[in-house]
Amino acid sequence: MKSLLTIIGWFLWHLSNNSLRKKWEATFKLIHRYKLKAGLKFMGNQVTIHPDVYIRNPERLSIGDKSNINHGSELYCAGGIEIGNNTMLAYRVTVFSDTRTYKGKEPLKSRTDRILKKTTIGNDVWIGANAIILGGITVGNHAVVAAGAVVTKNVSEWDIVGGNPAKVIGNRITT
Repeated sequence: MKSLLTIIGWFLWHLSNNSLRKKWEATFKLIHRYKLKAGLKFMGNQVTIHPDVYIRNPERLSIGDKSNINHGSELYCAGGIEIGNNTMLAYRVTVFSDTRTYKGKEPLKSRTDRILKKTTIGNDVWIGANAIILGGITVGNHAVVAAGAVVTKNVSEWDIVGGNPAKVIGNRITT
């Protein structure tokens, strides 16, 4: 019995050891990356997608080099989503690439028709926490989308947008 407690204590001590924990985290991230890369349309080098990111239709998602999708984000890729290089999506960002039709007398719940709209997010873009990007939108290179913004129109290169609906509130070069 004493030897069993010694082994359990040794095991718990090693689990709390930072170097061992870092090895387990690195192994987990490697497995997660491999699983993602197998399912995505394209995934560049040094991409970080946190484990609790929800991706629907991953075979229609392309992500460029050194991009990051943070915890709690959701990507609905039925219409296709392209994310450029060096782009950051903060916590709980939602990106759509499809919607449903709502016009007509038929009950909304019974409608199965979808409208697919490719969404493109450029290079060197930062999308703040809780932002929503609707389907068919293009966010230009070097743009910033403020936290909580709802993007309903295209965003030009270098622009900073915020609000609901998102409006230009600055420019990365002139402000």
